[in-house]
Amino acid sequence: MSEQNKTEETKQEVAQNIVTQVKIFPFKDGANLGHMKGMATIEVFGVLSIRGLRIMEGVEEGNYFVGYPIDTFYKGEDYRTIVTPLNESVKQAINDAVIGKYKEFLNS
Repeated sequence: MSEQNKTEETKQEVAQNIVTQVKIFPFKDGANLGHMKGMATIEVFGVLSIRGLRIMEGVEEGNYFVGYPIDTFYKGEDYRTIVTPLNESVKQAINDAVIGKYKEFLNS
């Protein structure tokens, strides 16, 4: 196995354990917030809290994803995120944890 494959496997293993706690704050039905369905807070390895994650519904109903906190004071034309995962495996782990918890709420 090459060194690059070992490094990638290690990154994926770490990513799977990155989110140690998820708290969701779903919006009530009827709120006119477009595709935003709620907010979430996560703990990373139990030592870092990230607040302001947005639970978003994609174009197709039931297709959810996580939007990351944005800098509300930025005056440019684009949004500037405050927190961004640096690789796909971490992004997927965060998405899976938050959306999984949101779907648990929907099914309860």
